[in-house]
Amino acid sequence: MKKLNILVIPSWYPNEKDPLWGNYFIKQSDALNEYANVSMLHINRVGLKEIKKLLKEKMSDGFDNSKYSFKFYKKTILNLKSLSLDLSYKKYVSAGYRAYKKMKKELGNFDIVLVESILPAGLIAREIFKKDNVPYIVHAHSEMIMTNEIYKEYVDLVMKDAKSYMGVNKRIVDIVKERRKDCYLVPNFIDCSKFDIPRKTSKNKFILTSISNFYKVKKVDVLLKAKEQAAKLSQGDISIDEYKSNIDYTYGDRGCTLNGEPVPDTGLLFPVKFLYKGYTSTPEYDPYDKIYYGK
Repeated sequence: MKKLNILVIPSWYPNEKDPLWGNYFIKQSDALNEYANVSMLHINRVGLKEIKKLLKEKMSDGFDNSKYSFKFYKKTILNLKSLSLDLSYKKYVSAGYRAYKKMKKELGNFDIVLVESILPAGLIAREIFKKDNVPYIVHAHSEMIMTNEIYKEYVDLVMKDAKSYMGVNKRIVDIVKERRKDCYLVPNFIDCSKFDIPRKTSKNKFILTSISNFYKVKKVDVLLKAKEQAAKLSQGDISIDEYKSNIDYTYGDRGCTLNGEPVPDTGLLFPVKFLYKGYTSTPEYDPYDKIYYGK
């Protein structure tokens, strides 16, 4: 049986500042490549504030078929979003379609395009559909993109012509179904065995380890407060000092540079130790941000 030729276009892709950004698109493409002929087109957008990096980034443009198990093509452009969203998207679509034509010439026709997160990748897929009649399906990952009025015009265009639709969670599925009939729940599957932690028996302390990140949409503050309440209920009627000495909570993340040093008072009763991977801290991921700790 002939394998499908699938072109994956991710809206997000790992970069120097955020090496985990969209890495699940790569993992999914790698898994899908076992059952189909997968190729990925990545339009690498460099912001105006990082314009000095443009030439360096362009040096690695083109095919790199040794990078992954699937075929990979990168094209670097300047991101003009800070000047004009519409202009930036037009430039993005134009670059994406030209890159697609080069891939088609080298690899042959594609049977279908898989859009990983609706914007901006869906705009390239729609252009390919309009000009080459290659159908596309969308895997929606961002509720913010789906509901923000700024993006409504572009979201509607992509949704209108999509062959089918998937949502990464039920909330997104429900949002999509308000605007079109079909949408299937397809979550990001995680191999939990990779996060197994050897058990340590202790008569004195209950050790809880969580692995997450500090994106504001993740509501880490709510998670910590909920775990505090659950821990208090499980401990029963004991003194605060007893409670604090019996519970450790280790929170794993990336994006900061504290490397295991305890974060200042979180406002929680139990001690929290934060572990990091050593990436450069930025305001977006700042662990001292008051939004997380209610200060």
